[in-house]
Amino acid sequence: MQFAYTPYIIPIGISVVVSGALMIWGYRRIPAPGAGWFTLLMLSAFLWSVFYALEIVSTDLPTTLLWSKLEYLGAVMMAGEWVALVLTYTGRGEWLTTRNLALLFAIPGITLILAWTNEYHELIWVNVSLKEGIPFNALQFTPGYWYWVNILYSYLLMIFGVVWLIFSLGWATQLYRQQIFFLLLFSLLTWVGNLVYIVGLTPYGIDLTPLTFALSGLLIAWGPVSYTHLRAHETSLHLVCRLLLAK
Repeated sequence: MQFAYTPYIIPIGISVVVSGALMIWGYRRIPAPGAGWFTLLMLSAFLWSVFYALEIVSTDLPTTLLWSKLEYLGAVMMAGEWVALVLTYTGRGEWLTTRNLALLFAIPGITLILAWTNEYHELIWVNVSLKEGIPFNALQFTPGYWYWVNILYSYLLMIFGVVWLIFSLGWATQLYRQQIFFLLLFSLLTWVGNLVYIVGLTPYGIDLTPLTFALSGLLIAWGPVSYTHLRAHETSLHLVCRLLLAK
């Protein structure tokens, strides 16, 4: 394996450091509401960032393709982890049964398998090659059928999380409204960051999604997860939810 330095690794390096630090920070705050899922979310951002950093400094197609496949370890899980975080924080953690979690992560799991075996079916990437004329290493390809299935599923999960948070504002106390605002802002920033990449508006097509995820994670660390004195099953929001559903 050979690597070549590019200044474009700097923002990805920032993502590695920030997401790694937030992952450790979140782990130390378990069992605060949502801290477990926040930790997994930052772990996914960390894995995505590390392997993407290796991708853009690699110099040959087989190595670049290997790193790109490994990026999917983090990338495909983040939307599901986001939904689980939202449900846990808003007092609906009981919905995350083994069965429901299996359903939630079924599409990401299939996507991961298809990415690792793409050469046999080309459902993720078609006509894979290295981009030319850009100051860092990157793949260029024609998206396969399942590539768009994964994108659509991820966006539907993000939309669900946003809609549920907005719905939760109706019964939340003033404290929780402020924390829900942080979660909404997180989803907006990460969503816009990914959309800008998908439509090709980033410089030379660099994917800054892991960076936006990591930096937006600071909003959750500053807001919801930092309230470690709140208990996962004893928050006022959870109690209000139970009272409303009991009527």
